[in-house]
Amino acid sequence: KRANDRCLSFVPKEFLNQIEKKSITKVKLGDYTEKKMTICYTNLDFISKWESELSSEQEYSIFSECVSIIVPIVKKYNGYIAKIISKDLIILFPNHPSDAIKYNLEASKELTKYENLTTNDYFTLKNSSGIHYGEILLGTIGEENRLDDTVISESVNIVARLATVAKKYNVDFVFSDEMFYLIRENYFDFSQLGITTIKGKSNPLSIYTC
Repeated sequence: KRANDRCLSFVPKEFLNQIEKKSITKVKLGDYTEKKMTICYTNLDFISKWESELSSEQEYSIFSECVSIIVPIVKKYNGYIAKIISKDLIILFPNHPSDAIKYNLEASKELTKYENLTTNDYFTLKNSSGIHYGEILLGTIGEENRLDDTVISESVNIVARLATVAKKYNVDFVFSDEMFYLIRENYFDFSQLGITTIKGKSNPLSIYTC
């Protein structure tokens, strides 16, 4: 049990729930499941206020602080961080799509508070996220002695590109028209930003923010 609990520090227990495994020791190479859910791709960018660039140690410290702020909010809205890649996070929301919007609204406020701390006089924080609802595949890859969990989907490519669009429009997050149709009854203050093309998709996407 202690070994299983320790492994859950590296593999989210929510991942085990999604692939219907009670213990990490029951997971094997090639286990997977396909589900529809909301996926959020967040990029955290730190820009030095001075002429010199931030050191790797400074970026690591800032990123760790940001993740410690984000994690409780993700959990509050029934999500979990599936992957952390460099300064990017892939966050899954298996329940209602509105959870992802509520998370982003609150996370944006809390990250802004962190950036505006009086002790911060050396960096600017840019939080850019893309949100989409679609089919994803969750599973294990690697080899027998080194397994890793992964998310494979066209939706991952879409949200990564939407995060770039959010940065272009200078907003904290944008979401696709698929998301809009699912959450439009939830009384958010929506704004349509326009239409964008996404590499790999034949039809352009309408994009929104709150």
